[in-house]
Amino acid sequence: MIAEVSVFDKLMELVSQSWDWLKPFEIVLAYEGGILLRLGKYNKTLSPGLNWKWPLFDYAITCHTVITTMKLPSQMLTTIDNKQVGVGCIIKYKIVKPRDYLLNIWDSQDVLRDIAMGAIKGVITRQTWEELLKAEYDTEGAVLHEVRQECGKFGMRILKVTFTDLGIIKTLRLMTTDSSNLFEDKSHG
Repeated sequence: MIAEVSVFDKLMELVSQSWDWLKPFEIVLAYEGGILLRLGKYNKTLSPGLNWKWPLFDYAITCHTVITTMKLPSQMLTTIDNKQVGVGCIIKYKIVKPRDYLLNIWDSQDVLRDIAMGAIKGVITRQTWEELLKAEYDTEGAVLHEVRQECGKFGMRILKVTFTDLGIIKTLRLMTTDSSNLFEDKSHG
Protein backbone atom coordinates (compact mmCIF):
# COMPACT_ATOMS: atom_id res chain seq x y z
CA MET A 1 0.00 0.00 0.00
CA ILE A 2 2.80 2.43 0.83
CA ALA A 3 4.49 1.82 -2.54
CA GLU A 4 1.21 2.56 -4.35
CA VAL A 5 0.80 5.90 -2.57
CA SER A 6 4.37 6.81 -3.42
CA VAL A 7 3.85 5.98 -7.10
CA PHE A 8 0.57 7.93 -7.12
CA ASP A 9 2.26 10.93 -5.50
CA LYS A 10 5.05 10.82 -8.09
CA LEU A 11 2.49 10.63 -10.90
CA MET A 12 0.56 13.62 -9.52
CA GLU A 13 3.81 15.57 -9.19
CA LEU A 14 4.67 14.79 -12.82
CA VAL A 15 1.22 15.89 -14.03
CA SER A 16 1.48 19.06 -11.95
CA GLN A 17 4.90 19.90 -13.40
CA SER A 18 3.73 19.13 -16.95
CA TRP A 19 0.56 21.23 -16.74
CA ASP A 20 2.16 24.28 -18.43
CA TRP A 21 2.99 22.15 -21.46
CA LEU A 22 -0.31 20.25 -21.50
CA LYS A 23 -2.89 22.98 -20.99
CA PRO A 24 -4.49 24.37 -24.18
CA PHE A 25 -4.61 27.98 -22.96
CA GLU A 26 -2.62 30.69 -21.22
CA ILE A 27 -4.18 33.34 -19.04
CA VAL A 28 -2.28 36.62 -19.18
CA LEU A 29 -3.09 38.92 -16.27
CA ALA A 30 -4.23 42.54 -16.72
CA TYR A 31 -0.82 43.95 -15.71
CA GLU A 32 1.13 41.63 -18.04
CA GLY A 33 1.97 41.12 -21.68
CA GLY A 34 3.55 38.10 -23.25
CA ILE A 35 4.64 36.07 -26.22
CA LEU A 36 3.90 32.61 -27.48
CA LEU A 37 6.73 30.42 -28.74
CA ARG A 38 5.85 27.54 -31.07
CA LEU A 39 8.53 24.86 -31.12
CA GLY A 40 10.95 27.43 -29.70
CA LYS A 41 10.29 30.20 -32.26
CA TYR A 42 8.28 33.37 -31.85
CA ASN A 43 4.66 32.81 -32.91
CA LYS A 44 2.61 35.75 -31.60
CA THR A 45 2.22 38.40 -28.93
CA LEU A 46 -0.23 37.66 -26.14
CA SER A 47 -2.60 40.23 -24.67
CA PRO A 48 -4.28 40.16 -21.26
CA GLY A 49 -7.02 37.58 -20.95
CA LEU A 50 -7.47 34.07 -22.31
CA ASN A 51 -5.09 33.02 -25.09
CA TRP A 52 -5.33 29.65 -26.85
CA LYS A 53 -2.26 27.54 -27.56
CA TRP A 54 -1.33 24.08 -28.85
CA PRO A 55 -0.38 21.72 -26.00
CA LEU A 56 3.22 20.45 -26.16
CA PHE A 57 4.08 22.71 -29.13
CA ASP A 58 3.50 26.18 -27.64
CA TYR A 59 5.11 27.81 -24.64
CA ALA A 60 4.05 31.18 -23.19
CA ILE A 61 6.34 33.71 -21.54
CA THR A 62 4.93 36.75 -19.75
CA CYS A 63 6.29 39.93 -18.21
CA HIS A 64 4.87 42.83 -16.22
CA THR A 65 3.99 45.79 -18.45
CA VAL A 66 2.87 48.34 -15.86
CA ILE A 67 4.93 51.34 -14.77
CA THR A 68 7.86 50.62 -12.48
CA THR A 69 10.96 52.44 -11.26
CA MET A 70 14.61 51.60 -10.80
CA LYS A 71 17.01 53.37 -8.46
CA LEU A 72 20.43 53.47 -10.04
CA PRO A 73 23.64 53.16 -8.02
CA SER A 74 25.31 56.50 -7.32
CA GLN A 75 28.09 57.52 -9.67
CA MET A 76 31.12 59.69 -9.02
CA LEU A 77 31.92 61.62 -12.21
CA THR A 78 34.17 64.46 -13.36
CA THR A 79 32.73 67.41 -15.26
CA ILE A 80 34.53 69.00 -18.20
CA ASP A 81 35.84 71.72 -15.84
CA ASN A 82 37.36 69.02 -13.58
CA LYS A 83 34.80 69.13 -10.74
CA GLN A 84 34.09 65.85 -8.95
CA VAL A 85 30.31 65.31 -8.71
CA GLY A 86 28.13 62.64 -7.21
CA VAL A 87 24.98 61.67 -9.13
CA GLY A 88 22.03 59.57 -7.98
CA CYS A 89 19.08 58.82 -10.26
CA ILE A 90 15.72 57.07 -10.55
CA ILE A 91 14.35 55.81 -13.88
CA LYS A 92 10.59 55.44 -14.40
CA TYR A 93 9.63 53.06 -17.23
CA LYS A 94 7.18 50.47 -18.57
CA ILE A 95 7.27 47.62 -21.06
CA VAL A 96 5.39 48.44 -24.28
CA LYS A 97 6.63 45.69 -26.62
CA PRO A 98 6.85 42.34 -24.81
CA ARG A 99 8.32 40.64 -27.90
CA ASP A 100 11.37 42.93 -28.03
CA TYR A 101 11.70 42.95 -24.25
CA LEU A 102 11.59 39.16 -23.89
CA LEU A 103 13.52 38.13 -27.00
CA ASN A 104 16.15 40.82 -27.65
CA ILE A 105 17.85 41.11 -24.26
CA TRP A 106 18.80 38.73 -21.49
CA ASP A 107 18.90 40.61 -18.19
CA SER A 108 16.61 43.60 -18.58
CA GLN A 109 17.57 45.17 -15.26
CA ASP A 110 21.27 45.09 -16.18
CA VAL A 111 20.56 46.45 -19.66
CA LEU A 112 18.50 49.37 -18.37
CA ARG A 113 20.95 50.18 -15.58
CA ASP A 114 23.99 50.07 -17.86
CA ILE A 115 22.37 52.18 -20.60
CA ALA A 116 21.12 54.76 -18.10
CA MET A 117 24.40 55.02 -16.22
CA GLY A 118 26.29 55.39 -19.50
CA ALA A 119 23.94 58.16 -20.63
CA ILE A 120 24.32 59.97 -17.30
CA LYS A 121 28.11 59.74 -17.57
CA GLY A 122 28.03 61.07 -21.12
CA VAL A 123 25.79 64.05 -20.31
CA ILE A 124 27.53 65.01 -17.04
CA THR A 125 31.10 64.74 -18.34
CA ARG A 126 30.35 66.96 -21.37
CA GLN A 127 29.32 69.90 -19.18
CA THR A 128 30.81 72.27 -16.66
CA TRP A 129 29.50 72.41 -13.11
CA GLU A 130 27.93 75.81 -13.82
CA GLU A 131 26.09 74.40 -16.86
CA LEU A 132 24.72 71.58 -14.71
CA LEU A 133 23.24 74.12 -12.33
CA LYS A 134 21.66 76.36 -14.99
CA ALA A 135 17.94 75.96 -15.54
CA GLU A 136 18.33 76.56 -19.30
CA TYR A 137 20.09 73.27 -19.81
CA ASP A 138 17.84 70.37 -18.90
CA THR A 139 20.30 67.70 -17.75
CA GLU A 140 17.56 65.23 -16.82
CA GLY A 141 15.93 65.80 -20.23
CA ALA A 142 19.20 65.15 -22.04
CA VAL A 143 19.68 61.87 -20.14
CA LEU A 144 16.03 60.94 -20.76
CA HIS A 145 16.48 61.47 -24.50
CA GLU A 146 19.58 59.26 -24.69
CA VAL A 147 18.14 56.46 -22.53
CA ARG A 148 14.81 56.58 -24.39
CA GLN A 149 16.56 56.12 -27.75
CA GLU A 150 18.58 53.10 -26.61
CA CYS A 151 15.93 51.34 -24.53
CA GLY A 152 13.20 51.77 -27.14
CA LYS A 153 14.91 49.05 -29.19
CA PHE A 154 14.27 46.63 -26.33
CA GLY A 155 10.55 47.24 -25.86
CA MET A 156 10.91 49.69 -22.95
CA ARG A 157 9.37 53.16 -22.80
CA ILE A 158 11.34 55.42 -20.51
CA LEU A 159 8.90 57.85 -18.93
CA LYS A 160 11.05 59.95 -16.65
CA VAL A 161 14.58 60.44 -15.35
CA THR A 162 14.90 62.07 -11.93
CA PHE A 163 18.17 63.02 -10.29
CA THR A 164 17.88 62.30 -6.59
CA ASP A 165 21.37 63.62 -5.87
CA LEU A 166 23.66 65.97 -7.76
CA GLY A 167 26.45 67.68 -5.94
CA ILE A 168 30.14 68.40 -5.65
CA ILE A 169 31.98 65.69 -3.73
CA LYS A 170 35.44 65.36 -2.32
CA THR A 171 37.38 62.22 -3.13
CA LEU A 172 40.13 60.69 -1.07
CA ARG A 173 42.74 58.58 -2.78
CA LEU A 174 45.29 56.50 -0.93
CA MET A 175 48.67 56.22 -2.59
CA THR A 176 51.68 54.09 -1.75
CA THR A 177 55.17 54.29 -3.15
CA ASP A 178 55.46 50.60 -4.03
CA SER A 179 52.31 48.50 -3.97
CA SER A 180 54.16 45.31 -4.98
CA ASN A 181 55.76 45.14 -1.53
CA LEU A 182 52.55 45.39 0.50
CA PHE A 183 52.16 41.63 0.95
CA GLU A 184 55.80 40.57 0.93
CA ASP A 185 56.92 38.48 3.92
CA LYS A 186 59.89 40.36 5.45
CA SER A 187 60.41 38.06 8.44
CA HIS A 188 63.02 35.86 6.73
CA GLY A 189 65.79 38.38 6.37
